[in-house]
Amino acid sequence: MTINARMERRQPQAAAADGSMLALSTALPHPALSTEPRMLCAAARSCKAWRAAVPQCSACNTAITISPGALLPKLSSFTQWLVKHAHLVKNVRIPGSGLSADWTVNGLQGDQHTAVAQQLLQLALQLAAARPPEAAGAATPAATASAVERRQSGLRLSSFSSGCLVAADTLAALPAHSLTRLDLEFQHSRDLENEAMSAALPQLSNLQELSLTVDRLQPVAGSCLLALVQLRRLTSLKLHANWSNSAQQLQQLLAQPLPLQKLNIDCCGSSVQLPVLDMSALSRLQGLTTHTRLPEGSVLPLQLTQLQLGKSAATAGSLSMLLLPLQQLQRLTLTVSFEEPAPLLRLTQLSALQHLALTYTKDSCAAATAAAWPQLPRLHDWSLRLDDLFLSGVAISSQQMEAILAGIAGSTSLTTLHLAVPTVFGEGGNNDDDDDDADDGDHQVLRVAVCARLTSLSSLRDLTITGKHTRGMLEAGDALALTALTGLTSLSLCNLDAALGDLEANAMACNLTQLRDLDLTDAWLGDMVCLAAIARLTQLTGLALWFNTSSSDLTQQGLMMLTTLLRLQELGLYECGDISLDAFWAAVPGRQLPQPVR
Repeated sequence: MTINARMERRQPQAAAADGSMLALSTALPHPALSTEPRMLCAAARSCKAWRAAVPQCSACNTAITISPGALLPKLSSFTQWLVKHAHLVKNVRIPGSGLSADWTVNGLQGDQHTAVAQQLLQLALQLAAARPPEAAGAATPAATASAVERRQSGLRLSSFSSGCLVAADTLAALPAHSLTRLDLEFQHSRDLENEAMSAALPQLSNLQELSLTVDRLQPVAGSCLLALVQLRRLTSLKLHANWSNSAQQLQQLLAQPLPLQKLNIDCCGSSVQLPVLDMSALSRLQGLTTHTRLPEGSVLPLQLTQLQLGKSAATAGSLSMLLLPLQQLQRLTLTVSFEEPAPLLRLTQLSALQHLALTYTKDSCAAATAAAWPQLPRLHDWSLRLDDLFLSGVAISSQQMEAILAGIAGSTSLTTLHLAVPTVFGEGGNNDDDDDDADDGDHQVLRVAVCARLTSLSSLRDLTITGKHTRGMLEAGDALALTALTGLTSLSLCNLDAALGDLEANAMACNLTQLRDLDLTDAWLGDMVCLAAIARLTQLTGLALWFNTSSSDLTQQGLMMLTTLLRLQELGLYECGDISLDAFWAAVPGRQLPQPVR
């Protein structure tokens, strides 16, 4: 009787335990539970059933980030953890260390610490990847099943990224059967140039994405480049280094019929350029990115659909020769570094072009070519970026500014505009940017009505206007004109001083009802009456009010009006006085976790 009673009590307990194990085994493969290693470890410490379920998990979701400057005991502990949980780990990322050779870490000089950390990482990978050798001979169903089981129980990394701690032996320890993405940055070492590295790279035969970056100006020997020909599944390749001593190897590599679909290639150093490249054999290439000059005589694959050319990639003379044969080109990103409008006008001959993004870094180039902007074809996506142009503090003449604004106003199909407002001088002006708004007879700083010139841009979806901290360059109240742009989904107005006050912000919030992102950094919002109107922008996911808390009357009570924004994911402002972001997020209905941006 007693024995039977105990057995009856144990059976429900055993069934409950089995049910718990089944539930955990079912839930654990979900990425939300098994991606973050800290969540796995915390659960394992608190739940015996969870500890039992982890070794049985077949999912491979866990993402590991290793700090190369971490204490060596922690790196040693990671080695032990990885051996036990290798089958869970999907990717490993090691950011650049930033350690100087003369720094002391764990009692070791910076370079010595890095060397020890490299050895610990290598040991961890080798132990995790270790598995019984597969038997030779004919493959049987049992042998095949056994091989699959061994692979699922060992290291199954699909991605490995390292900004340091890179050596040939590290690559040899990576699982070639599962690794599809490799991103290596060689900050100070010359390991990319040794024979062992050239031999290790082709062994990773399943690689689909490869990035090799050498972050120094000294020329790199290209011995590893020809080894990449053996990677027959490689579809994406990024090569950033000083290839001035590797011209022949680079030419030979890109003359091969590689299976590449995306290629990103650059030379470090402003005076370094690529050799003449004939890439016509890359018959599968769809996207090409380069910021380095492509010499005349270079040939691009005719089937290209996406092309990004940086500020040094093409001159006015070479641009047409490069682009016009590309009649399948759909997306073009171009940094304009010439003053002739004719090359831009020839873009109308690209019949398949749907997405165009022009970026300028020189005011003279923007002013000289602005007349061509309205003549560009109507596109699905037409982006103009002038935000890097004036942030350095350069000043321009009123004639140049007028040419730029007229060009923008006439480009009625623009969908994206990013503009940093410069200092504008009137007649007799100069580039002395140290004076405030003054007129001493020699030069006059002008205020400009920029926003009022944009009202015709009915296709605009993304608008950024950035002013300067030291003075107001826009006319007072100028931002009010933006209420006409009712199709905007993203609006960023930073440092506009008197051009943007509480009245203008309130009017925009009442009219621009499709906004999803709104940035009103360093505005003159005063009484913050605009918060009531902003609270009705129900599609907002991001709101920035930086530098408005101390210069306005923002209070916690006013901030709480924004709790109606149920889609809000990011709120940027500084906490001061009684303002608490934690209290705000806690009051948003349906939110489980606070999402402050501090």
